[in-house]
Amino acid sequence: MHLPRRSSLFGSPAKWIFRRHFRPPSTRYSLPPTRYFAFGSAALCLFLAIVGRLHADNAAAIELFNQRKYAEAQAAFEERIATDSKDITAHRYLGRIAERQQKFDEALNHFETALILAPEDPQCLFEFGGASVTAAGKNGTSLKALSQANSGRNALEKAVELVPTNVEFRLGLGEFYLKAPEMVGGSIEKAYEQVDAIRKIDAPRALPLFAMLKAKEGKFVEASAAWEEVLKTTPDDFTALYNFGKMAAASGQNLDRGTEALKKCLTLPSRGGVSPGLIHFQLGQICEKKNDVAGAREAYQAALKLEPLNRLVAEALAKLPPQ
Repeated sequence: MHLPRRSSLFGSPAKWIFRRHFRPPSTRYSLPPTRYFAFGSAALCLFLAIVGRLHADNAAAIELFNQRKYAEAQAAFEERIATDSKDITAHRYLGRIAERQQKFDEALNHFETALILAPEDPQCLFEFGGASVTAAGKNGTSLKALSQANSGRNALEKAVELVPTNVEFRLGLGEFYLKAPEMVGGSIEKAYEQVDAIRKIDAPRALPLFAMLKAKEGKFVEASAAWEEVLKTTPDDFTALYNFGKMAAASGQNLDRGTEALKKCLTLPSRGGVSPGLIHFQLGQICEKKNDVAGAREAYQAALKLEPLNRLVAEALAKLPPQ
């Protein structure tokens, strides 16, 4: 379905009215004023009906997305794109679906299209920024990765500039500063600035970023306490559970609690590009810290079954003592 141009709905009646009242009476094809307004009203009703139908179509697809029926939602949004290639909402949701399917290049394409259509939209900037940073991480140290990281940072910073009270935007920017190398703008100091800003808006939501910063600095006791504080109120928080387990694997502390957290992650929908294979790898790391060679082997084998080409896991498995 193709939306008629606005001028085709409102321009013509206006021209007819102008001709009726301002051209000589002898002008041909003139119509009574009531006919002009009747036509305009009908055109307006048609326009509103079309717009309402488009919103209804997107609403149904969004509901499918919220129900995690991603295949059905994808089909619905792709149908919308086939009808209107400039549907910003459809592109954004198709990007989100692609991210959940770990199709990061496809996700970035959709988010970039949405941003081209709405370059000052904070949500489009945020989602494009996040997708760019994720793609940069997948592309290693290439020039392409460098360009994507810079584009992602710029978009995230602009989103925060436009809506400084949005905690989600600040968390995304803070995480970029935390994880990115200095050459593309990474900065522990700037990440702490985001923590301070978030605390002024919604203090509890600053805890995840604060915990990740403390873990990066090797201050595992403070980091553990922060993650536990998050899990008190949101025990199924995937990010908190995974990061607690990952920190346990790296530090050798709270190993049993870390194992529990990672196993719970396997029962939840993954987030942030963390795959089930990566979770099994962290479980293997914890088993190694506990000198549980059999457990480590089992975890690494489970990871390789899911990700056969993962060299990191293959190397960890190869280093284990023979059975």
